Amino acid sequence: MKVKARVEGLEETIKILKQVEPEAIKTMRKEIRSVVTGAGAISAVKMKTPSIAPMSGMRHQGATRWGGVKSVTTSVSLRTVERKRGQRSYPIIKIVASNNDALGFEYAELAGIRRRLARGRSKIPNTGLRGTMKGDGSIALNGQGDNFIKILEDRIGKAPGRFAFAAVFSKRRQIEQGSQQVLDNYAEKVNRKLK
Repeated sequence: MKVKARVEGLEETIKILKQVEPEAIKTMRKEIRSVVTGAGAISAVKMKTPSIAPMSGMRHQGATRWGGVKSVTTSVSLRTVERKRGQRSYPIIKIVASNNDALGFEYAELAGIRRRLARGRSKIPNTGLRGTMKGDGSIALNGQGDNFIKILEDRIGKAPGRFAFAAVFSKRRQIEQGSQQVLDNYAEKVNRKLK
């Protein structure tokens, strides 16, 4: 799920900074990352994500178990490459929350985002289930995903992006304003150098 904010003139500022003061780009990235941390986005994600599984079916030791959120990373992309045809913008800040050991958090966070029709069979083999398995180890999908989504909506009462996205979105204005301030400061530096 994406949260978008428009910044005008960034590409020109970056191009000039690369020529006049190349080290400034690294500093700008670092300052924007500090804005995200300072806005409390990372701590909000950790606070909003329960440490105990939201559903009893996620209390197991398999790959899809609940483990909460283990890491929240922020990356800042300041690039001057040409955009693809028809592309009007590109992301500057990317915040990724994950649990590297268990998929339960990612499943619960994104359950309900469906870009295509559900499959008839699972994509990856599941050797722990019997009865509906085929020779390749996949299992029949008979509405388990829809049931999972419904239970999450009943218990948590929210659309996809239940934990991390909602937490970051609540800090969006602070992140936008802080990042804009950093970018404006550097644009001002560029203007001073060019005078």
